[in-house]
Amino acid sequence: MSFGKANNLEYTPIGKPVKPKSKDSKALSIKALLSEKKPDSIAVIVGCEGGFSPEEIEEKLMNKVPYIKEVLVYQEGDKITGEFFLNVEDYPDARDNLDADVKKVNATMPAFKRVTKIVVRDEEFPKTTTMKIARKYHTN
Repeated sequence: MSFGKANNLEYTPIGKPVKPKSKDSKALSIKALLSEKKPDSIAVIVGCEGGFSPEEIEEKLMNKVPYIKEVLVYQEGDKITGEFFLNVEDYPDARDNLDADVKKVNATMPAFKRVTKIVVRDEEFPKTTTMKIARKYHTN
C-alpha cells in the first residue's frame, strides 16, 4: 500500500521513499498529493514558490532563539503559524521578546517561508511514543 508519489519516489506507509516499481510512474500533481493520506513525516507547506518542509523553519528558530524549548510550524489557510513552548523559567522576558526574535529570523528567509502567526503554549506539545512532537494534534 502506498501513500502517494512525488519526484518519481513512492512513499511507503512508514514514510521511507523507495524507487518506483516501473519506469512509467509519473509524479502526481500537488493537489492530488495533498488530498491523499500520508504519514506525519511527509508534512509539506505549499507556498507560492513551491513546497517546503516545516522542519526547515523549526530548526532555524530553535538554533537562533535560545529560549524556545519546542516549536511546531504548520500552515493555516494562507498563514504559516509558529506555535511555541518557551523556557520562561530561565528567560523571564521570553514572551515579550518572541515577536521581535521571530521577525529577526523571518528577515533571513524568503517571504513564503516566514512565520506570520505566533501562538504561545503554556504546556509542552503532545508527544508520540518516540517522544517527537505529535504533528496532527492541532487539526483535532
